[in-house]
Amino acid sequence: TTRAATTIFKPSSFWNTPIPANAPLNPNSQSYANNIKNQVAKYYNSATVNTTSYAASVYTVPAGVVTQPVKFNDCQGKGYFDAGLQQQWSAVPIPAHAVPAQGTDKEMVIYQPATDTMWEFWVMEKRSDGWYACWGGKMSGVSQSEGIWPHPYGTTATGLPFLGGQVSIAEAKSGTIDHAIGMALVEVQAGRHSWPANRNDGWVNDQLAIPEGLRFRLDPSVNVDSLQIHPYAKMMARAMQKYGLVVWDKAGAVSFRGENPTPFIQAGQGNPYDQLFGGTPSYAVMNGFPWDKLQALPFDYRAPTASPGPSPSPPPTISPSPPPSGSISQTGNLAGGRPVSSNAETAIGSPVANINNANETDRWISLPQDNVTVTVDLGSTKRISKVTLLWAGNTTKDYQIHTSADGTTWTLFASGQTNNAMKQLLEHNAAGERSGRYVRITGLNRWNATYGHSIWELGVYGSDTKRADLNADGKVDITDLSRLLSKWNTTDAGTDINGSGRVDITDLSILLQGWTG
Repeated sequence: TTRAATTIFKPSSFWNTPIPANAPLNPNSQSYANNIKNQVAKYYNSATVNTTSYAASVYTVPAGVVTQPVKFNDCQGKGYFDAGLQQQWSAVPIPAHAVPAQGTDKEMVIYQPATDTMWEFWVMEKRSDGWYACWGGKMSGVSQSEGIWPHPYGTTATGLPFLGGQVSIAEAKSGTIDHAIGMALVEVQAGRHSWPANRNDGWVNDQLAIPEGLRFRLDPSVNVDSLQIHPYAKMMARAMQKYGLVVWDKAGAVSFRGENPTPFIQAGQGNPYDQLFGGTPSYAVMNGFPWDKLQALPFDYRAPTASPGPSPSPPPTISPSPPPSGSISQTGNLAGGRPVSSNAETAIGSPVANINNANETDRWISLPQDNVTVTVDLGSTKRISKVTLLWAGNTTKDYQIHTSADGTTWTLFASGQTNNAMKQLLEHNAAGERSGRYVRITGLNRWNATYGHSIWELGVYGSDTKRADLNADGKVDITDLSRLLSKWNTTDAGTDINGSGRVDITDLSILLQGWTG
């Protein structure tokens, strides 16, 4: 069973409140509308309506369904246990036939009108010992709620629930949507969000990029009946004129969510989209939509208070950005600030130079393809003992690290595989002495074909092959260590390995990283 053709939140919720015809517009309204139009053209030249994949399976259950706990799966590698979330998931009325949505996000929603309660799950899996999920939440008093998850719970990157902005099958059958619609974009502004969002996973460092949470409407003067678009798109357009839309997530393509048909199929009713879409592919249903006629509303439009501002976010739909689970040490980092290049075009706002700029709040992102390389020039031949990578999640799967003296002949240093955590710190130590001027990282393949490869930060450690060898005998050993300690905290230029003007802990670190014995 599914919900009725209306949102489940209170009537005065922003989801359910019509936008006045004379509402003020954002000063960047046309620029933002053109931005959406350009993203539609750039990413697959379409705006898709997700149904079976990346659209949560929704199960509306009666009172009396046996409850069971949902256990926490630390799929992001956070390394800590969220006791609040575990309490929210301690007793969930999950029907026996429930299955999560297709796709890597495996989303599911349980709604129980009798208790006025809703549960959301991300990366939901049924194992031999019960259900597990990576993130989500429980919302009580749904019918009196504004329709915003309390921070930091909920599955979308903005804290806006699926049942607020997706189009239900009942609505689609009736031909009328009486609420605002949720929209996901690919390129969203980094570090900023607008109410009703209470967090974000933006990644584009451009003040003219669209922040998550920003609200739009379709120009009320547009004659929807005259548009040469699919009937489903016309229904969407009328709702956008009256209630608007909100940017509620980041995704691999501009996209909307239709209610997942799986529960209908399980009930023997077939797939309702066969009739609703009339054979039109889900990626083509919105073709011809007048994106440039969208109007952006002011930042924090009708917010009860000022937006809470930037804050770390739980997982977004495809490749979210919570704080790093580890960090790259800049002490002795031979790669820090050095020239770096890639064989692949990079996504707007995420240049390859981001991987070694000592800033773990931005990252490099390639356009979607395999066998992408990133090469850093250390400036001169170094003795390399360790390479550390802070990977972004849902991007690179298998990778290799090579070193080279001349940038032409390469020697394998290490290979590995990420675990698809949202951010993962991986270290590789040299098997024996290695030296080289160039270090190359190759992303062989990806967890999600929609996205390119992505690295937050790179660390290369070792020593200058000459300077760490203080007595010039071809080795870095106890003799060099003894000399360094004898000159500790002095300005002896012959022992000041890193040239800082004083012999200190940094010189000791460099010497030990280049140790040969």
